[in-house]
Amino acid sequence: MAKSAHGIHSPFVYKFITELLEFHNEDYYQFTELAEVRKQLSKNNTVIEITDFGAGSKVFKDNKRKISELVKHGTSKRKFSELYFKLVNFTDSQFIVELGTSIGLNALYLAKSNSKSTIYTLEGCPELAKFSKKLFEKQNIKNIYLINDTFEKAFPKLLNEIPKLDFLYVDGNHNYESTLKYFKLGLEKNITTPFLCLMILIGTRK
Repeated sequence: MAKSAHGIHSPFVYKFITELLEFHNEDYYQFTELAEVRKQLSKNNTVIEITDFGAGSKVFKDNKRKISELVKHGTSKRKFSELYFKLVNFTDSQFIVELGTSIGLNALYLAKSNSKSTIYTLEGCPELAKFSKKLFEKQNIKNIYLINDTFEKAFPKLLNEIPKLDFLYVDGNHNYESTLKYFKLGLEKNITTPFLCLMILIGTRK
């Protein structure tokens, strides 16, 4: 096993490690903008009613949740959101699918990483979809298409409609069988980088 990047033979993996994972000092102006959005959302005490079609929550005991609580417990930490941004930028991904919009924060990171990309984000909960749509409009984001439907119905249909799948981010319905099913569906679409498809199956549990 290679103990350093110099012992890795795959050109892609070597570039992935040295240019993305090991280069900690690189920053993007979008990170400052997105950090401010995260900060504002973390102060938002609006209460919404959650309709959960997935594995349920280990944190929340009922279906009424504050936006601020969802920022803390229901979406990725800043360092992971920035990693997703860098992954899309690094791979120059054009067609991106996110399963689990939640409050829309990670979709913003994916969308701002590449203005030429198209983000399809799926969310089963009507209230979360409504909130996220308003957030995208407020941020003047034009390359996000939000689909308010269950993954079971919307994901296979979407895969039949898009020309290819460059990047798949799974952050919803985290039980083993469902996650594996979505991963396999992504592979059947001939995802351009299966390695990254596996990498991003690290969404946070709500």
